[in-house]
Amino acid sequence: MCLDGEASEHEKGYYKGYLEGYADGLVEGANISIPQLSILQAEKTYIKNENGIKRQITMLVRATGMQNGTNLQVKIIKDEVEMGNTEYIVQDNTVEDNYAIMFIYMDVDMNASEYTIEVSSEEYSVSDVFEMANEDIVIETKHIYIEQGNTMNIEYFTIPNTINADDLKFESSDANVATIEQGRIVNAVNIGEATITISTLDNRISDDCVVYVYGKGLEISEFSTTPNPLRIGEAGQINAKILATSSVNVEELDILIKKAGEDVTDLFAITANNSESNEINLIIIPDMSLVSTGEYTLEVSYAGEVISEENVEKQIRSFSIVSSNPLTGISAETTNTKMQVGDTKRIEITFIPENAANKKILWHSSNEDVATVNESGLITAVNKGETTIKATSDENPNAYVEINVIVQDLVETEEYVVDNNTHMISRIPENTSVKSFIYNLSIGQDEYQLLNKKGQIIRDTDLVGTGAKLKIGNEEYTLIVTGDTNGDGEITITDVSQVKLHFIGLELLDEIGQQAANTNHDNEISITDVSQIKLHFIGLEFIRP
Repeated sequence: MCLDGEASEHEKGYYKGYLEGYADGLVEGANISIPQLSILQAEKTYIKNENGIKRQITMLVRATGMQNGTNLQVKIIKDEVEMGNTEYIVQDNTVEDNYAIMFIYMDVDMNASEYTIEVSSEEYSVSDVFEMANEDIVIETKHIYIEQGNTMNIEYFTIPNTINADDLKFESSDANVATIEQGRIVNAVNIGEATITISTLDNRISDDCVVYVYGKGLEISEFSTTPNPLRIGEAGQINAKILATSSVNVEELDILIKKAGEDVTDLFAITANNSESNEINLIIIPDMSLVSTGEYTLEVSYAGEVISEENVEKQIRSFSIVSSNPLTGISAETTNTKMQVGDTKRIEITFIPENAANKKILWHSSNEDVATVNESGLITAVNKGETTIKATSDENPNAYVEINVIVQDLVETEEYVVDNNTHMISRIPENTSVKSFIYNLSIGQDEYQLLNKKGQIIRDTDLVGTGAKLKIGNEEYTLIVTGDTNGDGEITITDVSQVKLHFIGLELLDEIGQQAANTNHDNEISITDVSQIKLHFIGLEFIRP
């Protein structure tokens, strides 16, 4: 038998990157004065390409003291019989800097179970014995990401290929998160992660992968009424822009207008159009001959789904319809504000019209354990949490404004790790834009700046890099992007090199760089960190920040 060609440079690069981490760790302190051979690491796997499935053995050989360019010889004994050199291919068997990372490719032989591989130079030789499985199941992708409600095929192959789906079972560790059916179709049910296992009916061979299900996003990103508020007897309309995380059309949504919990959508004419695949613009016109004064809500959700408590602010907007009374409405300088415990704040109220006779306001806090408000409108933050401060006209109860007050730490986030002692924000993934970074933060003040390492303000489209600063008032936080040691916001060959040099002690990273290099978060730079960054860079296994 003969192989139909060699593996691509991309395929070889996967395994070189994987094993270089071990080589770097073993170079330090090695005795290179006495020539010798030793097999430090070996890995058995498969390569699938247009030529079919091939067995691959990757070997890391230490050739201490041998000159660069020395070619190592390989001999393979299969079931006590030496294989001919046309039955396998050896690549990269040349010594470089006391090491050789060799790739051996051969066809899958269902009748063979044991191979002895001998590596030799002119004076030295070393061998190792490998047990080869006659049967195997290989799932091609070990980490799969699916949006909730979607499906995806799991690609796998079997050794031998005569094993069919009827001989296998497909299982999920958590059917509430993901299920698998029809042999390979994964259904993303709820947010979370689950392990999918493919095995023979008698469990003699198996393989698994992890499925990560993330949520569908939907929000009313822009909302306005003309005039504001809407007035009985005057023409008016409501404009709303709806954004989704993926492609959406209006038929997939429930759009409701309610008053005091009652569905009054029929009193409004709703026109919808898609300006982008994930964007819907609504124009809503009330029938002024049928509507009455009061507060209304516009609610948008995926068809048949209930709006969760955490998405109320994103998917529900309020508006008012008022009469032509002398006091037609009030507004506030802001309807969302953030405070820290102990802070006080006064929200300015504007009256419509400005010359209204009665400007008395009644103030109320929905949760005084979080924040209180006195008769003059002074808000005091008491404890961390969220409350609504409502300002209502004494004359017209339909004229009011609600101010959402969040009492929190200076910086909070569910996406990253904030350390208020060291003033660091870490576990930021690479290729995070400024816009995305800020979107995933909850900042406790309305004004802030994001600066790069040179102290320059960075734009929304720029990448956040290790060493960048988030300035909020007199406070400053340093940002750490996992794996990004040089501060450009990406994991590149420069980062791989810097972490490797730090690990072997040739060029040490500063404290911020070490934080970025510590990908497994065990507070030390080890061979594991070096290997993880390399695997991420070559695309074999991605770092989870």
